[in-house]
Parts: sequence; structure tokens; C-alpha cells
Amino acid sequence: MSEHTDFLLKLHLEAIVPLMIADIANQGDISDWQLERVSGHAVYLGEHGDAILYRVKGETRKAVNVLCESLAILAFAPGGITFAGIHFEGQPAFEEILVDMKELQTSLAGVEV
Repeated sequence: MSEHTDFLLKLHLEAIVPLMIADIANQGDISDWQLERVSGHAVYLGEHGDAILYRVKGETRKAVNVLCESLAILAFAPGGITFAGIHFEGQPAFEEILVDMKELQTSLAGVEV
């Protein structure tokens, strides 16, 4: 993979995967259907992963989309997932933010302005 391709792939992942994670979080949680899809994605990516590394007309877009969807779903595993040096975290990250916000609210409750 060239430096240019590596840069573009990482840029795409950093833009798209968090949006997919947010969509899943809005649904509430990972469904059994999504978990089954990831299993199928593993097979697909094993067979077509070269289309991600090297442009293959008619296959690259689908392979990258399958990779993004897989990473978004796997981000909800405990501890999230790291791919190509990028860490993706699903629901636990949102829960931590809510806890931090509640703690901040509690600590500011007695402060007069």
C-alpha cells in the first residue's frame, strides 16, 4: 500500500466509522443481526481485502464500506477496537461522557453565580 493510499484509507475511516458508531448508538445497542453480519464480513474481507489496499474497479468501494461497518460494530466490544493505529470505541465511551456530565452537574449544584 502506498503512503497516499494509507493516508486516504485512514482519513476515510476516521470520518465514516464514528458516524456509523453514532447511528448504532442511536439504535440502542448492537443487534444479533449485526453480529451475524460481522461474521460474514470477515469472510468477505478475507477474500477481497486486496481491493482495500489496491484499487480494484467495482470492488474497492464495497470492501471499504464493509470494513467501516465491521469496525463500527466491533467498536461496541469491551475496550473497542484498534485498526491501522486508530481506536474506535462504541457505547462505553458515550456512557463515560454521561457519567462525567452527571458528576459535573452534581459538583456545580451548590455553586452560586
